Amino acid sequence: INRERIYMMWRRYRVKEYLSVTRCFKCHGYGHIAKNCACPDQLCEICGSKEHLKANCGVRDKPRCINCVRNRRKDQAHNVRSNECP
Repeated sequence: INRERIYMMWRRYRVKEYLSVTRCFKCHGYGHIAKNCACPDQLCEICGSKEHLKANCGVRDKPRCINCVRNRRKDQAHNVRSNECP
């Protein structure tokens, strides 16, 4: 859709492009869901540890994105749900 608005039944609506991305809640990787995940352990979404989950993470002030770690990116100082993550 090239327009920013559409008109239906004498009303105007804003239109935005939506891209659905599948992400696993177990390993936080992309392209699959937890049911089909090959990772044996659930990982903390803040620091990537398999020793604890988000609720018990002791390093909330020093997050580490497990996806950026896997892809050897320089900036890893954010959690997996951050908008800063490429």
